[in-house]
Order: sequence, then C-alpha cells, then structure tokens
Amino acid sequence: MPPERPDKKKISEASVIAAQNALEALGQQLLDGDISISDFEASFKTEMKAEYIRQYLFGIGGAAKMTADDWQTVADDLEEQYKFADDYIDELEAAQKKDEDNHAMLLLLVASGDATEEQIQELKGDGVGSLLWRLGLYAVSAGAVYEFANGLFHDAEGYTEERWNLDDGIDDHCETCPELAARGWVEIGTLPEPGDGHTECRNNCHCWKTYRKEDGTESE
Repeated sequence: MPPERPDKKKISEASVIAAQNALEALGQQLLDGDISISDFEASFKTEMKAEYIRQYLFGIGGAAKMTADDWQTVADDLEEQYKFADDYIDELEAAQKKDEDNHAMLLLLVASGDATEEQIQELKGDGVGSLLWRLGLYAVSAGAVYEFANGLFHDAEGYTEERWNLDDGIDDHCETCPELAARGWVEIGTLPEPGDGHTECRNNCHCWKTYRKEDGTESE
C-alpha cells in the first residue's frame, strides 16, 4: 500500500480541479456566444498564469521560498504554454469560422428544400465544441509544475532520495508508473515528475513522489 497522499498534494489537485471548472465555464461562454474569441483568449491565459503560479507556490513551500530563479522558471513554463495556447486559439478561430459558414449554408439548403439528412448532419458539426474538451488538459498540465517545485523544496531541505508512489485510486495503471514505483528509493532527481509527460499516462498521471533523508526521515 502506498503512503497516504500528502496534504499539499491534495491541495494541488483541488486547485487543478477548480481551474478545470473555470476553464470549462469559460469554454461554455464561448460556445454560447457570450464572449468573443479575443476575450476568451485573454481570460484563458490569465487562468493558466494564475494556476501555474499557484502550483509552483504549493510545491516550493510558499512565496517566501521563491527565488529569482524560481520566478524565471515559472515565466519560462508559461512562455512555452502560451505557444500551445496560441496554436489552440488559432484552431478555435478556424472552427468558429467553419461553424458560421456551415450554419449559413444549412439555412440556404433548408430554405431551398434541397437539403438531405446527411448534409444536415454534416453541417451541424460542432467544430468549436469538439475542441473545447481540451481546455481541461491545460489545467491538468499545471500539476507537473507542483511536482517539480516540490522536488526542489525537498532537495533544498536536505532530502537525498525519492520514491514513486502509485495512485491507489486507479485500478488500471499505465505500464510506466508501476515500473517507476518498483524501483523503490533512488537518488533524488533520478525519476521524472508525475504528470510531466514522461509516463504513458502523460499529463493525466496522479502518482506522486515521497522523499527521504540519509537518516531515514521521510517527507510527510
């Protein structure tokens, strides 16, 4: 049996869920036509920035522990995520234009009485809606930021070893995570960070790491 999930890991996961909910609500506003693409983009990036900072603070132990290097790391991570976000916005804009064109064509076909059922179903294709499911993945990716900062915190506190813990709430793990857990205690910095994409479950990983000092003291 793995050790109990650390309290700050639970806080990290609760924050990710809250960010997912916020992004999904934002996506629904876009789908309903209540906000523009530009407003969506601004709010989307603001939520991403806030969540990445929160996750780093959870892992490192609070704002008092942050150094200039830590803030630069957060900035670099966000710069990389913004590149993905820009590509995503481009896809949304293209899908929105396609939806608008399809809607106009559907109205013409229905008015003419020449629309077949197959044409109607094809033109009803929801391009924007089919992309919005990806929003939650951006929030999930922030969990790896917590794990990275948590490793830095324990390294600075004198912990020398780390161990991979499987999430006991999952019945079917990917092949990578059990292999990492089977390695037991290894030198700190040896293992990847849960959720950083190095396991088959990628950003959806819910495992976590425990740390140990030379005298046997384990992290809580």
